[in-house]
Amino acid sequence: LEYIGVLAVSGSQQLGLIDQMIMQLYNLCQLFPEAASDCLRNVFRDAAHDIEEILEVKGRAKFPSLDMFIYLKTTAILFPTSDFWHPVVTPVLTYLSQLLTKCPVLSL
Repeated sequence: LEYIGVLAVSGSQQLGLIDQMIMQLYNLCQLFPEAASDCLRNVFRDAAHDIEEILEVKGRAKFPSLDMFIYLKTTAILFPTSDFWHPVVTPVLTYLSQLLTKCPVLSL
């Protein structure tokens, strides 16, 4: 999962490779669901803490880089987003709402 984040920030040429890796990641997630959920929760927990630290110092934060958006999309592919409460998706939706409320949207 960390490698996908590294590929995402390395350039747009690697997006095809990330697309190919998603099926393998899905298969691993089926084999090791607890490890996969812990890993994604840790990624988003760290990202939420980073945004909170930046907000305390600067008062506003910019939107995250492409790797976090790839993680958001990967979460939607790997885990059910229609559940009322899910141990991975619910914290991810909380992080997404934090982004939308605390990071200014400068353009669409």
